[in-house]
Amino acid sequence: MNKPTSLKVALLIALCAPLHAINAKQPNVLLIITDDQGYGDFSIHGNPHLQTPHIDQLAAESVQFDRFYVNSFCAPTRAALLTGRWPLRTGCHGVTHNAEALNPSDEAFGFNNGHWNIYSDPVLLRGSIPEQAEGYITGRVSTETATSMNS
Repeated sequence: MNKPTSLKVALLIALCAPLHAINAKQPNVLLIITDDQGYGDFSIHGNPHLQTPHIDQLAAESVQFDRFYVNSFCAPTRAALLTGRWPLRTGCHGVTHNAEALNPSDEAFGFNNGHWNIYSDPVLLRGSIPEQAEGYITGRVSTETATSMNS
């Protein structure tokens, strides 16, 4: 049986809404994704060498999913989470040499090639077309996301 990896833990944490949110019209969902962290990397899952008391407490007070499996690389897992598609249907099948890029036919705004070191006024990609963005990269991508979700 395959051991779930970091996305399982991320979903565990993400779907741990506080009890007061049960009566809310829309629940608060927090998604925390960690890289290169597996199921056995937490003391709640029996790791005798690591102590993770805060995550353990969060898990104990939350819903846990134990049947979610991810790709063996981080980028395809993220692509699947962001698009709702199987990783290979996104075009993302690795972590280097542009294998971490989504298909140009997918609606996307951001950057490819894994790592980005230009944080202010970066040239980003809209699909596969370069576009000069203004402002700090996190704010610009967040604004773009909010705009596309509301349209």
